[in-house]
Amino acid sequence: MTLRIPSIVAALALFPACDVTSTVGYNDSALLEERCSPESTLARCSSDACAVAELGPALVGSGAIAVDDEHVFFQRTLTTLTKIPVLGGQSVDLVSDVDRLVNVALDADFVYWIETEHAVHRVPKAGGPVELLVDPPGHPTSLALDGTSVYVTLTTENQLLVVPKRGGEPSFFPDQAAPVSIATDATHVYWLNQGLSENSGQLMRAALGNLNDVETLLSNLDAPIALALARDAIFFAAGTRAFKLDKAGGTALEILDGFDEPKALAAFEDTLYVAGGWGLARVNPSATTRLLVPPRSTLGVALGCQGVFATGWFIPVLLKYGR
Repeated sequence: MTLRIPSIVAALALFPACDVTSTVGYNDSALLEERCSPESTLARCSSDACAVAELGPALVGSGAIAVDDEHVFFQRTLTTLTKIPVLGGQSVDLVSDVDRLVNVALDADFVYWIETEHAVHRVPKAGGPVELLVDPPGHPTSLALDGTSVYVTLTTENQLLVVPKRGGEPSFFPDQAAPVSIATDATHVYWLNQGLSENSGQLMRAALGNLNDVETLLSNLDAPIALALARDAIFFAAGTRAFKLDKAGGTALEILDGFDEPKALAAFEDTLYVAGGWGLARVNPSATTRLLVPPRSTLGVALGCQGVFATGWFIPVLLKYGR
């Protein structure tokens, strides 16, 4: 099934209005599928109608967002990394002197981020001293984690970087073509090469910890921009479209067309959430596809068992789609 949206007017006519009552980074979708029960908010909102709520203000135009079982981590102001409870409540500033976040990722104990496209830092989730992990040449744009390492795309350098979480000497992996988005599952790291010429984008994969042995899953892509993983599937966006590819291989299935400027993706089982110019869309082959937050543009999206979280693109807000 492909959702086609010919115009924003038609889109808003097709999808019911949302009840507004007042989250490329680390993709733990496969973990979510294991630990979010069928009665969890995320599982139920992937097929049923839920409500949109504002959790608080966020920096306009920041796509940096990540979520765990307790908090959403995001950029509240130009210089502030903040966390807020997933159910709403008082926010807590973790770092007050960041220099504009580009991407945020989480593990059990730390928040990791790229700052001003030139450095990778981390700070304890509970608060504490900030650690600089690496300040590489070029422009880091996306990061993902495994148990021991941080994987980073260096877009303008046409390289990937891997650095130990505890810090140390980074390893560089050249011969990429403008890598722009990266994600990990239990066994592999996946990334998109945007390409250096028309229709030269690629979807790539390598075993965790072994980026010297690279597999090209798809080629001849038209400027792919965003990536998300589920247990058995890979989702990616290119242009105004989104696609699904089985991890076992095969042909990519177009599942969304005509969505204005998709910027970030997050996946749970067979459901894909797309943040972009027309708001937040839910694409599910077994349920009705709908716009969840029209016409409020969103830039970042992250999933937790308590719901779907998104940052505003042109509005200073952190949103939650849940119950």
